[in-house]
Amino acid sequence: MTNSIQFQNIILKIATELININMNQFDQVINDTLALVGDFLGVDRVYVFEYDFDKKTASNTYEWCNNNVEPQIDNLKSSSIEDLMEAFVGQHKAGNNVIIENVLALEKSNPMYNHLMPQGIKSLTTTPLMDNQRCLGFVGYDDVRTERQWNDKETGLLKVLAGMITNAMLTNENQKVLVELKEKANQASLEKTHFLSKISHEFRTPLNGAKNALYLLNSTRITSEQKEYVDIATYSVESLISMIGDILDISKIESGQIEIYEDVFDLENELTNILLTENNIAQEKGLDILFDFDYTINNLFMSDLKKLRQIILNIVNNAIKYTNKGNITLSVKKIKETQTYQVIEFIIKDTGVGIDKAFHEKIFEKFFQIDSGDTRSYEGTGLGLSIVKELVDQLNGKIELTSDLNHGTTFKINLKLKTKEVYDFTKIKKLKVLVIDTDHQSKKIIEILTSMQMSVDSLQNISKHYDLIIFSEEKSFDLIEFYKNNFGKKETIIASLYNEDAKKDKIDIVFNDITSRKQIYQKISAKMSGRRQDIKDLYVNELSGYALVVDDNRLNRIVLENILRKEGIKSKLVDSGLKAIEAVQKERFDIVLMDIQMPNMDGMETSNRIRDLGPQYKYLPIIAVTANAFLNDYDLMKKAQMNDVLFKPINIEQLGRLLRNYISHQKFIFIPHHHIVFDSKEYEKRFEGSMDIAQGVVKAYIETYLDDMKKIEHSIKKHDSKEIGETLHYFKGSCSYLSGKRATWLLTSMMDMNVKNDVDHLKKAYEVLLYEVEKLIEELKIYIATTK
Repeated sequence: MTNSIQFQNIILKIATELININMNQFDQVINDTLALVGDFLGVDRVYVFEYDFDKKTASNTYEWCNNNVEPQIDNLKSSSIEDLMEAFVGQHKAGNNVIIENVLALEKSNPMYNHLMPQGIKSLTTTPLMDNQRCLGFVGYDDVRTERQWNDKETGLLKVLAGMITNAMLTNENQKVLVELKEKANQASLEKTHFLSKISHEFRTPLNGAKNALYLLNSTRITSEQKEYVDIATYSVESLISMIGDILDISKIESGQIEIYEDVFDLENELTNILLTENNIAQEKGLDILFDFDYTINNLFMSDLKKLRQIILNIVNNAIKYTNKGNITLSVKKIKETQTYQVIEFIIKDTGVGIDKAFHEKIFEKFFQIDSGDTRSYEGTGLGLSIVKELVDQLNGKIELTSDLNHGTTFKINLKLKTKEVYDFTKIKKLKVLVIDTDHQSKKIIEILTSMQMSVDSLQNISKHYDLIIFSEEKSFDLIEFYKNNFGKKETIIASLYNEDAKKDKIDIVFNDITSRKQIYQKISAKMSGRRQDIKDLYVNELSGYALVVDDNRLNRIVLENILRKEGIKSKLVDSGLKAIEAVQKERFDIVLMDIQMPNMDGMETSNRIRDLGPQYKYLPIIAVTANAFLNDYDLMKKAQMNDVLFKPINIEQLGRLLRNYISHQKFIFIPHHHIVFDSKEYEKRFEGSMDIAQGVVKAYIETYLDDMKKIEHSIKKHDSKEIGETLHYFKGSCSYLSGKRATWLLTSMMDMNVKNDVDHLKKAYEVLLYEVEKLIEELKIYIATTK
């Protein structure tokens, strides 16, 4: 018999394998365990049976056999145990081993004799697999070559082994249950995502129409009464959009569809625009919005601007909602700086109702609202702050809350932002400025203008010949002419920090209470250059261009056309993907606004088919327009080869940014569709029927075109304008003589690019030239084959 110490060592080795068993490795580990035990004990067969007491069956699930011993596992599936319940199974259910040292000694009437003899078993030992009072099955040890006897210590060790196998089986069962639950949860989440994706489109499409129609209506001449009704409708639509947005945002976060995209932006100007937007709502409640910006921040930044906007907007909206008197202050401060990034601290402080300390830990939880119930005082979904917390985490930032009931609330957010180029105020940085008044607004404007490197004086330190004179207090407006005549000059600009309508004919510029250096710069430089001052259009550059609008909904097409017209962009409207493909081949567009969900051919397929038209369409900006907030940006920009996405309901500011981002870029290469690859009829006229000569010229071109193309490529890489011009001119002559219409047109355009020293565009055009010349070669080869 085996040494019990050695057997204990085997047990310890097996325990190491079974304690942390992985579900994917379970079968292999159990089989290896049985082999290790069987080989060590020298038995002929080791196996595991599992009971199904409901069906009154037992199944052989794992088995190891010694050499030259016939396996039985395939013969012992769902075997009946009814006749074995008393003598055999009953013992297992009681937690006892069943040992039969000599099968031949059994009476032939014993059910175990009839089960064991056909398998050639001489000795049998079984140990039950017990989970407390529940028997799962048993581990069996067979000897078919000789009889075996076991001592108490060995059977005790076998029981330990059975316990470890039982624990492993239970762990495996639990893991399977967890996997099933996870799969069900994932399926439920997927179904929820699909449902929300659908309602996202169904809700946002009519909201998009309503919002944009109200925008267009508000831009027409309407009475003050009508405007009041339009404002009410607009506010209602915006509230509904906000609530739907919160629900969709938190669902996107839960489903892991939130991605980080980096934009370059002017932080000060972006925050100013947010506060100017919110200021109207605050003023309706009699609240002041204050902006305290650290003017040592002189860089543009790179981060996910959309998420940053959403964080600030959510908190400022909450501050306005829960403040009934007083003010809301947004303070921005640089707290750390390196060569590549700055840590910026945002503090949003209000004088509102405050939050009881008992709720501080719960305030960022989804759907939590302090004043919940039917009698609650404030509207909302209870998702805003949970979204803020998730977005701050996504940007690797920190958010802190300080608040006491009836003493206001302060949110502090720290974000690390990558630094980009430094602000440039070249046109105005040396201007001489006189600030007449000494109130808070005046002190603020002095700080801002000084940070822009202007020379700023007050009445205590006055000289003459100022470029800009600024008034703040109402009482000072009567002295405008006095100060301009005595301390200004003919072209001196008069600015106001107070909108005095009675003196508007004498005021050149009005600075907002909430303003940014960019806005100040644009106003001053615009006045200096003599541009007409239109407050609505001060902060945007004028646009011009031609857009293709693709949407199966007529109202959406009309609304987009009108919005684009207001931006200075003409439009062509089509209602299907096929018409869009036809349009881009016939006309040159600066941008395509592509609806995603259209019948027959959706926007993603349409976009791919446009790109497949050739490399000349590689640089055509295609913007996805969709109401489906769950559509992954990766799918749009990678799989569908789209440049960007615009979600419905369309945000006019976002549309403006996209237009300026893509239309301001260099125009993409477009070869008019009416130019054919090879005009064989024109080519043959040159030879007056001498087809052998015509074919010889074609063959010579085919043999030499690669060398000519390499020379063009080499000259472009060298940035040698003279060599570029010579190689383009030579190859254009060859293509023109061969009546290669598209290649000739493109080479002419490339020669013009070279004159303008537009090397980047030349590189892009060369990609298209490769494609067009290969198409020409294909047609020339067909021509040779068919004209012999």
